[in-house]
Amino acid sequence: MNRERTSRELREFLGISKPLLISHLRKLMSAGLLEYRVEFDEKRMIVRKYYKTKDVELCLSKILREIAEELEK
Repeated sequence: MNRERTSRELREFLGISKPLLISHLRKLMSAGLLEYRVEFDEKRMIVRKYYKTKDVELCLSKILREIAEELEK
């Protein structure tokens, strides 16, 4: 099972800038491969997003279906 990670954790692990990470996250979400949830930390008064990959089999099935539809056009 994939565990959720914050953008900070992802940036540190990948060693990339915040703008570059955000760009990649948007592309992954647009492709339907990534999901996130929002949590409000009342103690620190900040909002955190926790990212997690979606079920790989479902994602691949969706991608293959979209490719097949494009090929039928």
